Amino acid sequence: KCGVGTNNFPDCPKCLETVMSSGAIDFWWNWDTALKVDTSSLKTDVAAKAQKTFVPMLWGTKMPYTK
Repeated sequence: KCGVGTNNFPDCPKCLETVMSSGAIDFWWNWDTALKVDTSSLKTDVAAKAQKTFVPMLWGTKMPYTK
C-alpha cells in the first residue's frame, strides 16, 4: 500500500485529482481529522475516491477538538 500526507491539496484540488487518477495512491491524509479539500471542482469519480481513501490523522496527547 502507498499513501501520501500533505497540506497542499486544499490549495491545489487539481493536484489531488492527478494523484487520485494515477492509481498509485491507496490512501492519503492532510494532517487533520477532516478532509480539507473542496472537491466540488473535481470529477465525480475522483471526488468519491478522494473521500473513500482519506484517512483521518490523529496524534498527540489529547482528543481532537470537535465542534
